[in-house]
Amino acid sequence: MKKRKYEMMVILNPDVDDQVREDIINLIKEKVEEDGTVENVDEWGKREMAYEIQHHKEAYYYVLNFETTPEIADSLKKILNLRKKEILRYMVIRK
Repeated sequence: MKKRKYEMMVILNPDVDDQVREDIINLIKEKVEEDGTVENVDEWGKREMAYEIQHHKEAYYYVLNFETTPEIADSLKKILNLRKKEILRYMVIRK
């Protein structure tokens, strides 16, 4: 299957510790690298959100750029949906 370029933003709960945030980003990278490559992980840090999500006004932001197959991108979404406590929002877009 043809690989495509994607960009993903992940917004993490501000209450999770550094190790949990690192584990989530590593989980994403490992899934992508099953059949693709991670080009860049940009950690924006803790920022104020435009509106409250789950009673939080701040969150940790990450932007990842990667190239993989559509199947891996879809399975990544399923994995992230299981981490609702730690992940406030995420979005994967095809470049």
